Amino acid sequence: MPFRTFVGPSLMSSFSNEFLLFSLSRQMTEESGLVSLGNLFDSPSNMPAADCVKGIVAEYLPSGWREWLVRDVISSPLELDPSTRNKLRFAIPSVRLLEAFFPKCRHVSEKKFKEVKDHLLSWPFGRALIFSPSKISIHLRGSEERHVQFVRFTDCFRDLCLSRSQVNKVLESMDVEACSVRSSEPGKSTDLESPPYEPLTPPLSRSLPGPGNGVSVSRGSVRQAHPSLAHHTDPVLMRQPIPPSTDVRMSALEKSVSSIQSEMKTLVAALRASAAPPQSSLPHSPECQESDMSDSEFSEDECYSPSPSHGPRLLPADDDPWGHSLVRDPEVPLDASFWDPMTKEKDPDIQEPSALLLSQGILCQRLGEAAWNRIRYADAEKKLKRGAMFQPLAMNSVFEKNNSPVDFALRQQERLLGTVCHGLLAQRKAFKDTLSNLVESCPAAKETVKECFFSEDSEFRSQSEALLQFVCGKRAEVISDRRKAVMPPDGVRTLQLINPSTSHLFDEDALAKWSASHSTSSVPRSRQVRKRPFSAVANDGGHSSKRPMAASAPEPFRQHRGSKSRPSAKSRGVGSKHFTSRQSNSRGRNFKAKGAF
Repeated sequence: MPFRTFVGPSLMSSFSNEFLLFSLSRQMTEESGLVSLGNLFDSPSNMPAADCVKGIVAEYLPSGWREWLVRDVISSPLELDPSTRNKLRFAIPSVRLLEAFFPKCRHVSEKKFKEVKDHLLSWPFGRALIFSPSKISIHLRGSEERHVQFVRFTDCFRDLCLSRSQVNKVLESMDVEACSVRSSEPGKSTDLESPPYEPLTPPLSRSLPGPGNGVSVSRGSVRQAHPSLAHHTDPVLMRQPIPPSTDVRMSALEKSVSSIQSEMKTLVAALRASAAPPQSSLPHSPECQESDMSDSEFSEDECYSPSPSHGPRLLPADDDPWGHSLVRDPEVPLDASFWDPMTKEKDPDIQEPSALLLSQGILCQRLGEAAWNRIRYADAEKKLKRGAMFQPLAMNSVFEKNNSPVDFALRQQERLLGTVCHGLLAQRKAFKDTLSNLVESCPAAKETVKECFFSEDSEFRSQSEALLQFVCGKRAEVISDRRKAVMPPDGVRTLQLINPSTSHLFDEDALAKWSASHSTSSVPRSRQVRKRPFSAVANDGGHSSKRPMAASAPEPFRQHRGSKSRPSAKSRGVGSKHFTSRQSNSRGRNFKAKGAF
């Protein structure tokens, strides 16, 4: 029987038309310089793990991918700048790809990631899988139409094309899951069939325009499509539909849910068994006659309902299927909880040190030993002692004559605090330099060192900053006491506005302006009492024993005593002239002494 008669005239006609279209498409492909992905896939390659990568690509690409076309220029390597190379994205699941190159690796460094990308760029079939940046993909495929169709067809697994940081997170989670499986009991099977790393929510899809194509694409990829490409789809790419990939994920999700339910049932049974009162005190019911029932055979049905006096009240499983309220504490009467006395204590002003630091402090101070007063510190003082601001601030020349014995003790205390401050700052600098050298020799430890020593919540940083804060604050208090000891009562408010300088208790320039704007009576000086010469008393004729007191008295008192208590110069006779001159001299000395104070 002829072949045409067996298949029928209509079927033979459609077969001839399809064969003619395929021949024309093949001829146009060869003439336009295009090559199919199937030819690139079958060509030999010297790339490491090429067979594994081919298997991964064949597993994830939809059927009909071998007929997809790219330009023949893809056989030549691409010349790209480093910034563009970092933006390249390949339509290959990243986790599976890196596992093919580094099977047992659980952390991919930047060097390894670039190495894999270089291998794919050196492989023609790898260059054909580039979908981003779009300019390079359009250049390799010859038209924007093929680029948009390639993006649409690979949208079902493009969520698996991850960055390096995302890949490392997935590998770490896989490592933790593997460790938990190895540490589980041997009798329990925890190996569940898990799908590839994909989102559980399937992408929203809609069909491509065109009669009879039956291809679904995601809504996210349609945003990249050009509006004019809706009516110009490639018949080779539109030939096969993309198979749905949600069935595997949904089946794995159902298995996980069933496993969780079984674990919850086991947990509920264990909670009920642990919360049950002793078996001897339980009133048995007719349904619970088997006394040799083990804990593993405990039924979920309630066989008893103990009273609140026996312990916590058990709820049936129907009330709370998740087991949150299976055990409830017995109700406490209001009077018992309300009338119980309770007080709170405040923290002590000085907290007790830790046992380790207490023992170390006693050992260093030699307390309780005969050598407590033989601790050397001269060598250490030479190493820590420095000048400039680490020594006590000098007294300004205006107040040098008004120094008090208290200032000496305050200077000694300020000198001690300055030396401790310098030692603490030198210790911090030496520690910082040592850690910098450590990080330079071991860059991998940089994050650990930063977290342990330099983070805001680290114990070392908080203790070091607290010590520095205490030393500087205590020295500021000592400096304030030294300033108050020399301030005159009428100039305290003004002198407090003058800040200390780096070398003196008061800033020199500001203090000089203050001294110039005030009278000399505001500047404190040491009191000097001048005695009268002996010759002046002898020449007075015996009348000067009381007169000097009257003459040296303050001016208000001299005015208040009046002329009745003091005889006139004429009544005193011969010595009146001498007394008048001495009285005028006494008044001059009294005025000068008053101005000095």
